[in-house]
Amino acid sequence: MLTGNIEPQQNKKFLADFGIMMRFMHRPFRNIEMQTMGVLIDNPVLRFLRNHVGVNTVSMSLFAFKDDDNEKCRIGPKLDIGAFCQNVKVYDFTLRLSVNLTHHFNDIQPDMLFNTCRGLGADQVTLRKLYSSWDDRASLIFRILLQKEI
Repeated sequence: MLTGNIEPQQNKKFLADFGIMMRFMHRPFRNIEMQTMGVLIDNPVLRFLRNHVGVNTVSMSLFAFKDDDNEKCRIGPKLDIGAFCQNVKVYDFTLRLSVNLTHHFNDIQPDMLFNTCRGLGADQVTLRKLYSSWDDRASLIFRILLQKEI
């Protein structure tokens, strides 16, 4: 899995080098997954990930199904979740939704959660139990510090 402390697609040189290494391997890995929040991923980036890097699974971290709620729980520009998922499927990626079980999912029944994931085109779902959320005082302070780039 390609991941990091920033969005992996922001390190294009590493991804390009990774793609070249895969081409030179006698038996390259068949399954390459990239974890992302969808930030800065447009069609040219998807094409690069698929055709050059060899990524075949995109794992999108979700904090809520509603775009506005999802945006409040993460750092980065607003993302149209449905459009992002649709674009991922256009490039024939396996789509994994990594659902961070924030308070936005408290009142959603499991069948509704999985139906919504399927409606977004998910092939796989990961449910992540969080041990704190942005609602916690410490997390809120951390988020404020991040926004001020301290």
